[in-house]
Amino acid sequence: MRTSLPFILTLVVGYGLCYAQRPERPHSPRLSALEKKLAAHEAGAEDALWRQLAAEGTPIVEDAHEPGHFLVTFVWRGTAATHRVQLTGPVDPPQPESDLARVPGSNIFATTLSLPDTGRFTYFFIVDGDDATKLQPGHAHHDPLSRHPFDTLQSILELPRAPKQPSIVAHSDVPTGTLWRHTIRAATPQQQRQLFVYTPPGYSEKGPVYPLLVAFDGETATGVIPTWLILDELIAAKRIPPVVALFIGNVDRMHDLAPNPAFADFVALDLVPWMRAHYRATSDPRRTVISGISLGGLASAHAAFRHPEVFGNVLSQSGSFWWGPENQEPEQTARDFAQAARLPLRFWMEVGSFEIGGPRAETTQLAGNRHLRDVLRARGYDVSYQEFAGNHTYVCWRGTLADGLAALFGTPPKLPASRSPRVAARPPLDIASAVRSSLPVLVRTGLLSGGDAALAEAKRLFANNADSYALDEDEINGAGCMLMTVDHPQDALGLLHWNTERFPKSANTWDSLAWAYYQIGDRLAAIANFKEDVRLDPKNAVAAELLTVLSRQRP
Repeated sequence: MRTSLPFILTLVVGYGLCYAQRPERPHSPRLSALEKKLAAHEAGAEDALWRQLAAEGTPIVEDAHEPGHFLVTFVWRGTAATHRVQLTGPVDPPQPESDLARVPGSNIFATTLSLPDTGRFTYFFIVDGDDATKLQPGHAHHDPLSRHPFDTLQSILELPRAPKQPSIVAHSDVPTGTLWRHTIRAATPQQQRQLFVYTPPGYSEKGPVYPLLVAFDGETATGVIPTWLILDELIAAKRIPPVVALFIGNVDRMHDLAPNPAFADFVALDLVPWMRAHYRATSDPRRTVISGISLGGLASAHAAFRHPEVFGNVLSQSGSFWWGPENQEPEQTARDFAQAARLPLRFWMEVGSFEIGGPRAETTQLAGNRHLRDVLRARGYDVSYQEFAGNHTYVCWRGTLADGLAALFGTPPKLPASRSPRVAARPPLDIASAVRSSLPVLVRTGLLSGGDAALAEAKRLFANNADSYALDEDEINGAGCMLMTVDHPQDALGLLHWNTERFPKSANTWDSLAWAYYQIGDRLAAIANFKEDVRLDPKNAVAAELLTVLSRQRP
């Protein structure tokens, strides 16, 4: 399981909250009862709680006696030497609520929040870290007692009335599209990247052209978020017409997606024409959607602003509209649209109601989205906007992406098409021929028929690969990890075991298998595989720490 800490930090660094502090912080009834036992010097009270939590999982969720809310208590097992534990997730440092307080007379650190019963969050802990080191391995920790790890850093909190996410559920009667992998071969490092292309069920090289989706963060848009599965399900339900999609892989994410005119031109003037030349993609901007998350949402708005003749629709999930050039005012995108003539563009925007922070002190993620929404509406743009009860996390975006796709592809826009300006000829791209990804086939098989069927299908493709499926280490690992992220870790085991057999010297294969066992609660198998992982990669601090935690737990 690839450690995603560097990319995660680009999402969470600086998202300190700035809402008003509650006059009185809520308190957990369960911890109140424990405090009485500790005050009475009841022997074994603390150990008994940890045994209970190891069996139940954390955080602790209790009735808030407040309509629409639950009390959620986040806990960390410290030592006598632990001096500070902070929560990053529903609340972030430096807010007081993010600090876990030591329960008197114990090594239990805890903070209790009143959260909406529709909430869905990811979170992690910072232990004894200062501003310089708090997000480094050894200080940033996942919740070791959570039953729902999301990756090697974050855990998932999903409250009982969180909205369903039906678009990431596979159905057996749904026809499936195909995912293709391409590599750009070029002398310029900015152009040496992966491309992923989705073609819908029944795709034909002849006949009418298809609407086009262009999305940033291609590795994530085909991995952590199974956009190909979402498209299959939406097409089958007739919520959208059959579409083709281009997912653009990353090289230097911060450089490309923090508004970069040269990269926007590369996407609009090089990649989209290539897509049209090699796949049956429309040239009508009114049937073309550009999509992104976080910085990708910001880049989508920027690309459409710069090239409305290519992109007529913007789908932004938690767009980073706080952004402004260094040493200048924030929220440059809102100023751009406020000052320019209205363009033939349509927007679908969303943001989490707990994204109350951002790297700029003058604004926040939530405020930046609300401000851009208001500017666009004041200028006469068609804007669909929604907020979800959650923080800056894929576990929310993967469920709501379908809403945006259905809104923009499902309803034709009432806009004129923008004319294409004359541009100088650009050198052609050198892009390798397509390789068919096995990931959608294996994941869908695992979801519908179980892990044994997914492994059998992988071995069948490997033995008789007439269709040239990609079956390399990363592809199989990706299929297993995707099954884990959609809460099917048991069905990932066969594929991940097979990967360790094929690539026994790769620490990553053992790491992924260990996390699958950890997620299903098989402590001994998780320990055995984390040991092999750390033997092959002694620098894997996350695996080493988890080994320590698992080893001290009682069977």
